Amino acid sequence: MRKRKWKQGIAVLTAAALVLTGITVPGSAGAKAKIRLNKKKVTIKVGGKVTLKLKNAKKKVIWKSSKKKVASVSAKGIVRGKSAGTAKITAKSNKKSYTCTVIVKEKRDSFVEPDETEMPGTTVPTAKPTGEPTKTPVNPTSNPTKAPASEAPVNPTKAPVNPTKEPVDPTPEPTTAPTAAPSGNTLTIGKYSLSIGMSFQDAQNILGSKCVDEGISPQGYASYIYNPGNDYSCLVELQVKDGKLVELSTISKNFNYGDIAAAGNSIATLKANGFTAVETYKYTIYSKTSDQEYINVMTDAQRGGAVYGVQIFDKSLGSMDTLLYPKNCKYSDDINKYQARLTALYLNAYRAYHGAGLMQITDNGVAQAHSEYMASKNSDVMDEGSVSWKTRFDQNYNDGEKLFLKTEYVSYGSPDAFSAVTYAIAERDSTTNFYKYILMEEYEDEAVDFCIECGFANTASGSKLTFSAFDFYAY
Repeated sequence: MRKRKWKQGIAVLTAAALVLTGITVPGSAGAKAKIRLNKKKVTIKVGGKVTLKLKNAKKKVIWKSSKKKVASVSAKGIVRGKSAGTAKITAKSNKKSYTCTVIVKEKRDSFVEPDETEMPGTTVPTAKPTGEPTKTPVNPTSNPTKAPASEAPVNPTKAPVNPTKEPVDPTPEPTTAPTAAPSGNTLTIGKYSLSIGMSFQDAQNILGSKCVDEGISPQGYASYIYNPGNDYSCLVELQVKDGKLVELSTISKNFNYGDIAAAGNSIATLKANGFTAVETYKYTIYSKTSDQEYINVMTDAQRGGAVYGVQIFDKSLGSMDTLLYPKNCKYSDDINKYQARLTALYLNAYRAYHGAGLMQITDNGVAQAHSEYMASKNSDVMDEGSVSWKTRFDQNYNDGEKLFLKTEYVSYGSPDAFSAVTYAIAERDSTTNFYKYILMEEYEDEAVDFCIECGFANTASGSKLTFSAFDFYAY
């Protein structure tokens, strides 16, 4: 059974990204503050962006890039990666200049299939958020007795565990003939059509050279992440066994699965098409099983119940308990870090689904370190000993300076990244405003560019098994 804990903040605010219990607002110190850039050095990928701010500047700021073909900068300090290389971004104000070094890296593009070892997973994740209130912060380890207006607590009775199955069948013509006929329906995401049983080579031909990351899944199979168009509108994970697709998952407003499920479908439509709610767990999963597949459709219960994602497994892999129960899954340092990266990608896909701006994905190792700390303690704690989560954020994400906005969401018991994200989005109770936090784009009428960093870890002993951390922050 999953439990979820929330940190309470005193102050009625609009929360920032995911499960936010509070927001840190810039201080209003009386002493004259030193002018400085919020970052002196930053690394982004081609197509990525980061917002630089000249803190405490009273006069107009002029931004300039030393290499516009590597990184451009807008009048508001928004830096965008154009091509691999290094550029100096200069902010000039009151006749003084301040410089940030921006390193732009190419996006990963690889098709090497790692060794596969069979494996399976499901549990009951728990989630716990924290954040900083504008006034009188409350000890983040205490449970709220009353939910602030913008910070509704989340208390699911049980956790997700029941998926489904259903076949998929390719519609597009691959450049290479399939080595074996796909088993069923086609999962179409935008202009890309994939199917369980399709050869991995055919899938590559259909998707093009868009593999952005790869690793081994907790179920024990080679996993590949594709982001065609680089806008997260068609993000998809493929798991491969013996050269064939055995798992497909996506969060997208552009998907449909045969004629039985599509993004935006109502719950009534799902039921009419034979899907059954996993009501035992108060979880927004609707499941269907065919002769070849388990099909799990995700619905956004707090936004009208519309379908936003799907995960499909080849039934020959074993039971759903085998595939989605952490005790049956395999974990390692590499697998965990891969799930952490995939978590951030799925969170951006959810924002893309709703038309919200994308978050900058960072990899400082902070969220991963905290997930590993939780695993070592077998507890979904926010603070690390005497170091509070707030101090940890400021020290690691902003060189000790107070962040403009920050929050952390943690959970336990999810078998993989897809489950961790969809569990976080799932309906908890009628008072929860959780889904709004992840979609936040403005704070007090000011546009906010959020950064997201995620962690995933497991413990070989104890009852909670896995731990996830979602770190959201803005300068």
